[in-house]
Amino acid sequence: MAKRLKALDEETNRLKKMVADQTLDILDDEVNHQGKPTPPQSRRAAVATFQHKFALSQRRAVRMLDQPRSS
Repeated sequence: MAKRLKALDEETNRLKKMVADQTLDILDDEVNHQGKPTPPQSRRAAVATFQHKFALSQRRAVRMLDQPRSS
């Protein structure tokens, strides 16, 4: 019983991660297709929002937003 519960828990975590990644990809597409260049302050704010909202590292957030880490 414990093995089955552990397997189900691992499967649930794997599926949650897949859904989170797909959601980030969708949000990434929406953010990157706005057309107008954004100032560095707005880019930093967007990265910080992604980090906080989705519990991401800075590297992952800037990659999702297609932004340089230096800005």
